[in-house]
Amino acid sequence: MKQRQVFGLDVAEAGRRLHAWARSKPLIAWLVAVSFASLFCMAFLDRPIAEHFAHDARPEVYTTFKYLSALGNAVPYLVAALLLAVGARVASSFTAFEETRAKLRRLMDAGVFMILTLAVSGALLNIMKIVIGRQRPEAWIDDGNPVFMIPFSLDFGMNAFPSGHTQVAFAVAASLVLIYPRYDLAYIGVACVIGFSRIATYDHYVSDVVFSVWLSSATAIMVKRWVYDRRGLSVRVADWPPDPAVDTRQAKNAVPDAVDRDRDRE
Repeated sequence: MKQRQVFGLDVAEAGRRLHAWARSKPLIAWLVAVSFASLFCMAFLDRPIAEHFAHDARPEVYTTFKYLSALGNAVPYLVAALLLAVGARVASSFTAFEETRAKLRRLMDAGVFMILTLAVSGALLNIMKIVIGRQRPEAWIDDGNPVFMIPFSLDFGMNAFPSGHTQVAFAVAASLVLIYPRYDLAYIGVACVIGFSRIATYDHYVSDVVFSVWLSSATAIMVKRWVYDRRGLSVRVADWPPDPAVDTRQAKNAVPDAVDRDRDRE
């Protein structure tokens, strides 16, 4: 069978290598995909969609989504996570039952995990906002002076990319998916509504929202992997479904223990 080649490159082999690379480095692969998607939105979708919601959408659409957009405020989630972590830590010191103490420590770890995810993704987002300095859609729609970006600008109207409210919504959603995955579709659905509200109120472009989804989701995965998995800790507050990273680590640790027990018996 003749192999298809483009510019001397074996297309099938290139596809296999690309697929293998994407599976070995999924976060980077998704970053590349999201970056191209964001650039496509910037070129073809951002301004037409912003103009539609600014000029053609009904006033009640703006009002409704403006209220929903308030759900992307980080403060209530940070306070709730902090109260959960502190409350669980204090309660664990008063119980005499080891099983209860272990469950409370899991709650504490879950609260700290959400705080870390919100803080790290928020810090990365604000650095990007300042460095990129992209103009908000409402700024050029209201002023009639379109400017694509002014890097290192501290002006509020020049910090559109990425979306902060979307970052908070998906940081919370990604954290909850890893903490208590039973209602994962509900978490993601609410986060999507909040992200769309930023577009419907023309506070952000589509590309601002799209990139924030990756930023928050990737941060949650990296915090779990680098902070919790390396220590054999689980962020889940329920035993089911099991945490594969922790279960694998425990299985590896169990092998030497089993060998030692066999030697003792001999």
